[in-house]
Amino acid sequence: MPQPSINQVHVDAILTNASVAYIQSADNFIANKVFPIVPVDKQSNLYFKYTKEDWFRDDAQVRADGTEAATSGYGLTTDSYYAYVYAIKKAVGDQTMANFDNPLDPLRDASKFTAQLILNRMENQFVTDFIGGKVWGKDFFGTPNTPAATVVVPVQTVGTYDSTTGLQSFTTTGNHGFGVGQSITVATVVTASGTLTGTWTTQVGTTGSTIVIKPGSAFGNVSTAGTVVSADTQFKIWSDLTNSDPIQDVETWKATILSTTGFEANKLVLGYDVYQVLRNHPDVIDRVKYTGNQVPDTQYLAQLFGLNEVLVAKAVKNTANEGATGSFSFTFGKSALLVYSAPSPSILTPSAGYCFQWTGVSEGLGMTVGTKQYRLEQNASTYVESQVAFANKIVAKDLGVFAGNVVA
Repeated sequence: MPQPSINQVHVDAILTNASVAYIQSADNFIANKVFPIVPVDKQSNLYFKYTKEDWFRDDAQVRADGTEAATSGYGLTTDSYYAYVYAIKKAVGDQTMANFDNPLDPLRDASKFTAQLILNRMENQFVTDFIGGKVWGKDFFGTPNTPAATVVVPVQTVGTYDSTTGLQSFTTTGNHGFGVGQSITVATVVTASGTLTGTWTTQVGTTGSTIVIKPGSAFGNVSTAGTVVSADTQFKIWSDLTNSDPIQDVETWKATILSTTGFEANKLVLGYDVYQVLRNHPDVIDRVKYTGNQVPDTQYLAQLFGLNEVLVAKAVKNTANEGATGSFSFTFGKSALLVYSAPSPSILTPSAGYCFQWTGVSEGLGMTVGTKQYRLEQNASTYVESQVAFANKIVAKDLGVFAGNVVA
């Protein structure tokens, strides 16, 4: 046996040129890329909104000699924003600072850590504020089935609505107009005896029944308020590579915005799962063959759809509590958002949304994100703190179209 051994001539030490930290790239996040950022010096304020309908009327009339011109006008209202402050801090104890080894730098690492959590918060808030059904002017939902001609999705005050899948669930508190023995196709019916799927021909209105309804379900006599969902609000999910038509779907969404606003959509936001399916869809591959492009990337998709930009939301979130096994998923989900977004905030310029960011969080530096260090002697620690204050606002909901359940 050779002497000395390798364990005697080498003692394992920390590498100074490598470490592992899961810091997501800023490119993964889209919260600050979709709508114009409006820096504001007050945490709350008002802004003007012109009445859209007034700018599309044909009020000009023939003017007879010696008479006054026809008179018209436009409405003007105000809306408001309030920029909530979101903040996070990381404590670095004096004992840690006195004993850390290279390549660690606790203050540097704390700064990167808090900045990452601010990005996470902004991305999650973007999804909460902008992504989902019943948010924009019109919603479309993918279905693996043939889109139904006309369906009714009841809107119940005692129920919940899943904005990602377009499913409406509610617990009945009475008959609600459903007759005994009426054949009703539902996604899931949960009763005291278990879960049934498909067609349930019984007294659906029995108190305590929980019904989950999806677009495509057929309903007859519904006495409660409802929303008519036609075939033109559904499309074949894009993961059905044989029967779906994503290019035509996007054209339909674009026409929806243009036909009611006079503005052409210019940005499309895709969840990562949606992007992966779309760039490998036969319809897209077939088009790319004639362009010389090797890979249908976001630039190619923007050109294909006649848009300024296609953005892919790649940010990942962990919903598990600290110390628990991670529960990871894409923040954006399997959805798409098509909008007209103004190049920059401006007077008399519409935009589907704005993000108002208060500069008061940066200790007088005029920045929209602030990071600072401060001491707490009683804790023998230095704190690194990051904060941001913003308000996501839908300014013109008819300049946006949401598509949910785009892929399986």
